[in-house]
Amino acid sequence: MLEHPLIHACCEDIYLADAGGYWMNSAQVIDIGPGSVAQPLHRDQWQFPIFTHAGPDAPEASCNFIVAMSEFRAENGATRVIPGSHKWADLNAEGREEDAVAAEMEVGDACFISGKVVHGGGANVTEGETRRGVAMVFQCSYLTPEEAYPFNVDKEIAKGMSERGQRMIGYRSQFLKDSPGVWKRDYGAVDEVYC
Repeated sequence: MLEHPLIHACCEDIYLADAGGYWMNSAQVIDIGPGSVAQPLHRDQWQFPIFTHAGPDAPEASCNFIVAMSEFRAENGATRVIPGSHKWADLNAEGREEDAVAAEMEVGDACFISGKVVHGGGANVTEGETRRGVAMVFQCSYLTPEEAYPFNVDKEIAKGMSERGQRMIGYRSQFLKDSPGVWKRDYGAVDEVYC
């Protein structure tokens, strides 16, 4: 999934003009089992408050690709999204549950949302179904990711990845627009050391 061309086409369109690059913030499998309560509505960009305070016209801090590994239905905890919430003047607002709609998906479908969009996993009211999905969040490369992948992904595994894949998980330096680069070691690119 990390190499899917649609993910990178979206991220390049969002981040290259402003930041000059992007990388992965986090990736996780999310299971919502029977009896699970709804996740509170939130915006992923709340992780970086300056973007929230800057309002809806600020550059994108993050974007999220939620990929269905099982069927997503309202009853089994499909992600709820408030359409248009990325344009609200107050990006601190959580929104109202009654404004959220379930992002129902078949296995393999994906839901793409800006970090400005209010969303949250739904309640699973079924008796035997688990809703499973992968959430992959990407962000502009001048922000520090939530996950420190060089500590999570073995170096030998990273060596077998493409250069872009290595860059997505921090095994390569980030070269920002109008910058000599970040995520370096002794002022040199980290890939000179790690890969």
